[in-house]
Amino acid sequence: MTLPCHNGYNYNIQQDTVITEWDLICQNEGKGELTQSMVTFGQLFAAVIFLPLADRLCDESLRWLVANGKMKEAQKLIQKIAKKNNKDPDKIVPLLTSLDSEVENNAGYEKDDIHVTSVVNPVTSKSSNKPTVISIFRNAFMCKIALIWMFTWFTNGMTYYGLLFSSVQLEGSRFLNYFVNGLVEYPSCVVFAIMINMNSISRKKLTIGFHLLAGIPMILSVVLISFREKHEIFVKLAIACSFIAKTGIAGSYNTIFIYTPETFPTNLRNMGLGLGAFGSHIGGVIAPFATLLV
Repeated sequence: MTLPCHNGYNYNIQQDTVITEWDLICQNEGKGELTQSMVTFGQLFAAVIFLPLADRLCDESLRWLVANGKMKEAQKLIQKIAKKNNKDPDKIVPLLTSLDSEVENNAGYEKDDIHVTSVVNPVTSKSSNKPTVISIFRNAFMCKIALIWMFTWFTNGMTYYGLLFSSVQLEGSRFLNYFVNGLVEYPSCVVFAIMINMNSISRKKLTIGFHLLAGIPMILSVVLISFREKHEIFVKLAIACSFIAKTGIAGSYNTIFIYTPETFPTNLRNMGLGLGAFGSHIGGVIAPFATLLV
């Protein structure tokens, strides 16, 4: 909510900024946040329009080609990659060919050794059976997973960018606060890398842990800031909680980028990840207005 300045206003800084040039204060304060929201919305709109063009211009994933039995296309892609990297494709293609022959001719496997869970119709080479985003929502189980991830990514996007944009509204130097706000992401990256390499905790528990690390400090920050008039220490503690929350939500982003595709079948992983990213951008559209609440 923005209010008009009935008694006028003046600026306490000498530098010319976008704020001073366009008078984005008082009743116009919300227009500054709106511009950032429009940038995020533009990214979302452009992704919907231009990404389908990339499907025609870019090569398929080698993993996807092998998973769908398109070995000839996989061989051509390997030759193309090897040529660009000045490598000899003759040393790589035979390995792929032998693997294809082994899969087709191997009839001596144990049936119990293979565990396949089918949640959507198998993909064939016919264009009519190619999976689409609609394929996810046609299946009740996959639809539930997709909606959960879209909400999770929406929460992450709104929280991450909300903390980022509101950092300049905190007490103290806005430049230092913005710098520290970015710096605190590194500890979460280190913790994430260690946990992934150790493989000692599940993706689900790791995501929950990072969300708790983000959510609890944000609640404490709101409580502490309400006591700002009693002592300055409460303001500093609230700022510290904001930075801790940024660490948690950054770690959560690292985790869900890996966790989300793992919950979808191979042929739908990119689409599942795209739905999550869509939810994240919706959160990013709303996030700039969080600065009006600080």
